[in-house]
Amino acid sequence: MKCESCQMELQKRTSPYIVSHEGYRLFLSDVPVYVCPHCGSRYYDEAEVDAIQQMVEHLDVDFRKMLAIAG
Repeated sequence: MKCESCQMELQKRTSPYIVSHEGYRLFLSDVPVYVCPHCGSRYYDEAEVDAIQQMVEHLDVDFRKMLAIAG
């Protein structure tokens, strides 16, 4: 797989991924990612992005419930 910015070959690694959303922060320690060794661009597989989006959606619901209880 090649970088869209500079056309260098990407390297598959794992990396932390942090989402700050609606008053909370989600920290994932080892998310698979393709990284360009030349320019640093990062590319995530669609499956990884979908999984993170689902986590955030579930956390949104749970966080709102928690706020309602603490209310």
